[in-house]
Amino acid sequence: MKFFRKLLLAFLLLAALRVPCFAQEAFHGAYLQGFPDGWTDIPGASDSARYKALGNSVAIPCVDFVMHCLVQAVQMGAYVR
Repeated sequence: MKFFRKLLLAFLLLAALRVPCFAQEAFHGAYLQGFPDGWTDIPGASDSARYKALGNSVAIPCVDFVMHCLVQAVQMGAYVR
């Protein structure tokens, strides 16, 4: 319960200060998703196209974590049988 109170307080504080909580540029969005620098630097692509490409993607650290867990589960299953 304390976590949610702190989260609500942080949200209200950010709203009161009107601090933007989103990526300012497309490369910030790529960085937050875990992509390397220059990943969305496509010649002729607008910022909106780059944002759409990032919006349809999956965060690399999340995929890495899930895949490692799947590999561990398969390896443990091989020992159980």
